[in-house]
Amino acid sequence: MDTNIALIRKYLSTVQLFHERLWIGESVPQEVALLYLEGIVNQENLKTVRQRIKDLESSGLIDSTMLSQYIADNEKSVFPSFMLTERPDRVADGLSNGQIAILVQGGSFVILASTALIHFFESPDDYYFRWNIGTFTRLLRMGAMMASLLLTPIYVAALTFHYEMIPADLLLSLAQSRARVPFPPLFEALMMEVIIELLREAGARLPTKVGQTIGIVVSYARRCEDTLRRTCTASITMCMGNSSAG
Repeated sequence: MDTNIALIRKYLSTVQLFHERLWIGESVPQEVALLYLEGIVNQENLKTVRQRIKDLESSGLIDSTMLSQYIADNEKSVFPSFMLTERPDRVADGLSNGQIAILVQGGSFVILASTALIHFFESPDDYYFRWNIGTFTRLLRMGAMMASLLLTPIYVAALTFHYEMIPADLLLSLAQSRARVPFPPLFEALMMEVIIELLREAGARLPTKVGQTIGIVVSYARRCEDTLRRTCTASITMCMGNSSAG
């Protein structure tokens, strides 16, 4: 933790940078440090964060990610309440904007408290380029988030209820491809989301050399499955044609 604090002080060489050391737990106490810029930080936020850490009675705190869950406003929320980062320049930028940095002994991540939604679309690299390039990159990230949220429901809604929105040529192509799928669009979209998550989890948990080939193996298996299905369909059609002729 002292090394991380020294790295942050390398970016913010000012007497306004204060840090406090707190201890969590009784049986297995863990050291926690608070960093903030005096005169810039919101004192109410600092008081709230300090009190929440002091009120913790959990022992065996391993990493900053666990601490961020304990001091969150709503522990059951799926949305993050804090920013987690390993970059000292990101921490220095957050401190300059009035945020509070929380470090845990032995942890590699730093918690930045109070965080807004817009902070998750920003990167320290954006400020190393011209303002127009950085702004375009942030807008690109926002557009990617909106696409990930809306493309799947739009696809399901268009195929199920509003197919008149689809151009005729595209609708004909979709109808031909959907003719071989025995599932409704909603179930197909849900299965696609689950499979993508399974592939991501497999790539992250399996050994490195095996995880890198997961996508290729699955793609090859899917192609073999399509080829086998077409072959079986053609064989059945041929047999039925021969039976009718006989």
